[in-house]
Amino acid sequence: IAVAPHFVHSLLGNKWVPMIIPFQIILTGFIFRSFMGIATSLNVGVGMYKNQTVRSFFSLLILTVLCILFRNQNIAVIASCFMIFCILDIMLLIGLSCRAINLRHLRILQAIFPGLMSSLFMYFITVAASHFIFQAYSIINMFFIIFVGFIAFILSITLNHSDYAREFRSNLIKDCRKILYRE
Repeated sequence: IAVAPHFVHSLLGNKWVPMIIPFQIILTGFIFRSFMGIATSLNVGVGMYKNQTVRSFFSLLILTVLCILFRNQNIAVIASCFMIFCILDIMLLIGLSCRAINLRHLRILQAIFPGLMSSLFMYFITVAASHFIFQAYSIINMFFIIFVGFIAFILSITLNHSDYAREFRSNLIKDCRKILYRE
């Protein structure tokens, strides 16, 4: 999201500059979509696949209606419809997951809080880096901003001492070892 202006200017060119805001809106929607895999796996795993499908279809129907209603608007409005769809879909699916295994929403928020806070920290660091250090739009600056954001995320999650962050770090290290050593 923070490097979208660099991405558009460097790789797509100036004629695509009006697409920066819709691109950022769509990317924000995909943040919500990233949690859908977890909710979908959980719902299918506990036998709620029919309810999962109905809820996903309902969200998709809402997206379709919104897009038809706003088809004469600009692309930012359509991108906003997509983000609304993503938020609605994840709320419905996580709600189903919570009911299926008798889990409270607060517990889910506690589980994602360390990653969410680290992501927000990374976002603010990348925005600051792009506004104050790497101001020129170039591919090299874009990669430096991504690298700075990555380091900020790793530092933030490393310095967090909650149980969830500890488990996240442990799983991250295991996954990195699997990738590096092909276990």
